[in-house]
Amino acid sequence: MPPDPVNIAAKSHMIAIETSSDVCSVAAFSDGILIQEIRTDIARSHATQLVPMMERLLTESLDTHIDVIAVSSGPGSFTGLRIGVSAAKGLAFARRARIVSVPTLTGIAHGVMKQSFTVQSSRTRSPAEQAIIVVSPSRKEEVYCAAFRGYSGEYPRCVLTEAAVDIHSFEDLFARNGIRNAQVILSAPIPVFESLMEKIPSYTVRVKKPSAVDVGYWALQKVFRGEYEDTSTYEPYYLKAFHAEKPRLSALDRLSF
Repeated sequence: MPPDPVNIAAKSHMIAIETSSDVCSVAAFSDGILIQEIRTDIARSHATQLVPMMERLLTESLDTHIDVIAVSSGPGSFTGLRIGVSAAKGLAFARRARIVSVPTLTGIAHGVMKQSFTVQSSRTRSPAEQAIIVVSPSRKEEVYCAAFRGYSGEYPRCVLTEAAVDIHSFEDLFARNGIRNAQVILSAPIPVFESLMEKIPSYTVRVKKPSAVDVGYWALQKVFRGEYEDTSTYEPYYLKAFHAEKPRLSALDRLSF
C-alpha cells in the first residue's frame, strides 16, 4: 500500500512565485491553505507584471503580512528565473521573510500527482505507483527533464535528477534507467519533441503549465521541516551556463515593498 501523505502544519503566511516559463504566476497561502492565485500567460511580461501581482496578493489575501516566499528555482527560462528570484529576495529582505526553493520540474510533478488524486477522488483509489517524466524546453533540440515515481495525491520522489538531454536520445536515457511506461508532462508545447514522442506508444504526452500553486504546495513540506535558503547567497538553478545581457531595469529595482 502507498505511504500516508506528509502531515503539514505550517503556521505562516506565504507567497509562492512561478516564473520559469511564459507563465507568470503567484499564489497566497495562509496556515497551509491556498487563498488566492493570480497568473498571466502573456510571454515576456514577468518584469512588468510580477511585482504588481505580488503587491496585490499581499494586500488582498495576506493583510500585508508575509513570513515565507516560495520560489520556483529552475531549470527553465534564464530571464524568468532571474526575475522571480530577484523579486523573492527583494521581498524577503524588505519584510524579513524566509525563502523556500522549489525545483521547477518537481513542482510540476507534484501538481500532476495532486491533479490525478482529484480526478480519482470519486472512485476507488488505485494503489499503483505512477511514473512521470517532466520535460521543459531548453535550447534547439534539447530539453530539460527529470523522472519521478509516486502515488496519486502524494509527494513524488525523484528517480532521475534534472538533466539537459538531446531529444533524440530521450527514449534511450529513460529506457536504460528502467522507465519505459510513463506520463510525459510538458511544461509548454514542444512541437519537434512531441512529433518524436508520437512514435513511442509507451509514453503518453500532455502539457501542464507551471503554477505557483504547485510551487506553494511543495514548499509547505519544506516549511514544516524548516528547510530555508540563505537569502544573501541564493541563486536560481539554471542547470546550464547562463549568458545574460545587462537588463535595462531589474525586477529588484522595481520593488516598492
